[in-house]
Formats: sequence, C-alpha cells, structure tokens
Amino acid sequence: MPEIDCETEHLTIEDAIACSRRGLGLTKSTEHPLVGLKDNMIANIGQIIGFSDSEGTKRWRVDYDPVKGAHINEEDVSRKGHPRKVCHKVKGCSENWVRLWWHKFTTAGLSGYDNPPVKLSQGAEDIVAVHPLIKQTATL
Repeated sequence: MPEIDCETEHLTIEDAIACSRRGLGLTKSTEHPLVGLKDNMIANIGQIIGFSDSEGTKRWRVDYDPVKGAHINEEDVSRKGHPRKVCHKVKGCSENWVRLWWHKFTTAGLSGYDNPPVKLSQGAEDIVAVHPLIKQTATL
C-alpha cells in the first residue's frame, strides 16, 4: 500500500502517537495490543508491536529505519480497496529512544492492558483477530 507522510511536524513520539490515534479514531481505552506474527526475520515475534482496533484493521506502531528515522506507522485497511498508510516522522528522535518505547510495550505484557490482544500476520490479507473468550479466529 502506498505510504503518505503526515503533514504535522512531530517533536515527540507521544505527539506522533496522538496524531495517529486521531487519524484512526482510536483512544488508549479502545485500542488493543497488537502481537507480531511476521514469518520472516523479526526480533519481536509473539510480542506487542503496536496497537489496533478490535478487528485489527486500524493500527499503529512505533518504528525506526535509517532513512525515515523514528516514526509511527499508521495503517487503516478497514475499507476494502482503500487502504491508507501514514508515516508520522518524529524529528530528532534516536533509534535508542524507539527501542525504549518497544521495551515499554513488551515488558508490560498482555496483562498490562485492559483489552484483549489482536494478532497480526504481516499483510492486510493475513490479519487475524483473536479474542480469548471466543475460541475461534476469523481471517478478514
């Protein structure tokens, strides 16, 4: 899916997260932990990698790469055929600071969040939402 840059200049990760939540219509009380299930080389398989709505179709995560630097990836695949991906770059934020945020999410563990987890396998076609009280999975 093509990525667009957020027009807002973000000076902190908190500001970029708040902007992403607004864009997705999420709040801290309505979002669910997003668990990474990516099949290739990734360090955080089975750990919290971000947050999403209950269906796994609107999500955000903290990310870093050498070209973009620290940023929040905002993705909305809730409307079939109209996916949206927004990059919220954080000015002057180091890779180490991003690692601290990842650590904050993962060390809280799933019990640290009120809402049940959403498990995500990379790609919009592979999103699987899992609710612990319902012993079934639904592929969207």
